[in-house]
Amino acid sequence: GQGLGDIRFTSGWQVYSSADQNRQVALRASLKLPTGDTDALFGSGSVDLALWLMGGIDHSFSIGKLSLFGAGGLMGMTRGKVLPDQQRSR
Repeated sequence: GQGLGDIRFTSGWQVYSSADQNRQVALRASLKLPTGDTDALFGSGSVDLALWLMGGIDHSFSIGKLSLFGAGGLMGMTRGKVLPDQQRSR
């Protein structure tokens, strides 16, 4: 089938960057709106909001470069209309 799915808005802000650009941290946000037709499985019927931090460290050695990356965040959502009997609130 064809149709419009859920619409997602995302944004990001660089929170920190070291002077040598080897360490960086960014805050990301995402908002999903239930614009898709749940009967046709084009959407979930749920509003979702997520916030997360991402960070990276680069270190150069004589034989190459090492990059480490990590991220963690939280997500909140309303009760969806797709498979509602399998959804659990915590």
